Amino acid sequence: MTVGGRVVEATGMTPAIARSMGMRFVHQDAGVFGDISIAENLALGRGFSTGAGGRVRWKELRRDAEKLLSRVGLRCDPAAILSSLSASSQTLVAVARALADIEESATILILDEPTNGLDPAGRDEMLALIDRIAHEMAIDVVLSSHLLADIERIADGVVILAGGRVVAQGLLRDLMAATASITLRTQESPDLLAHALRRRGHTVEESGPRELRVDYRSDDVYDAIRDTAVETETAWSISNAAPSPS
Repeated sequence: MTVGGRVVEATGMTPAIARSMGMRFVHQDAGVFGDISIAENLALGRGFSTGAGGRVRWKELRRDAEKLLSRVGLRCDPAAILSSLSASSQTLVAVARALADIEESATILILDEPTNGLDPAGRDEMLALIDRIAHEMAIDVVLSSHLLADIERIADGVVILAGGRVVAQGLLRDLMAATASITLRTQESPDLLAHALRRRGHTVEESGPRELRVDYRSDDVYDAIRDTAVETETAWSISNAAPSPS
């Protein structure tokens, strides 16, 4: 594994080495604790500032927490118990903690399924933050996700794994352009969605029960799928994208 010119064998990697190489992680289990305050959660791993007699400097702790929370756009009382926040906000706290010393040494933020289990509003909030971290804070982000719609919205480059092997990699735009069709699965009858897509000029075939195949001509097809799914109130997911004929 090579990060910033430093090479370490994967088998010899440890949390301490990863941290020294500038990697910060937010795992699928975000590692936050609901029965302590937001400020205390943010201090975990970094330590608590103490004064005379080893007493915690609570005011300083909360001021630092406010700065970290503002970095991820979260407005809340640092003294509040973490469990009082929504699931998406708790994940934002975990991201804020990972970015705590970003100005000092972190170069890569690694996120494992950060939108898993979030409602649509929470997912939008998280994806917007990831995009801001990558493009405004200029921090490299490695995102692991099984939600293709999320990848399509924010990824620049993609590595696709199957059975532990790399089956495709490259710029997202290039990989998308190499596909001839997109297969969608719906939770109910796809008829309304198919009709709405055809009205927009897209070629659509029913490829199975509650399954549609939509011709891919440009990235605009993904916007059309999202828009028509909202219009027809159809729940959908991308099953797979077939390679274009050679």
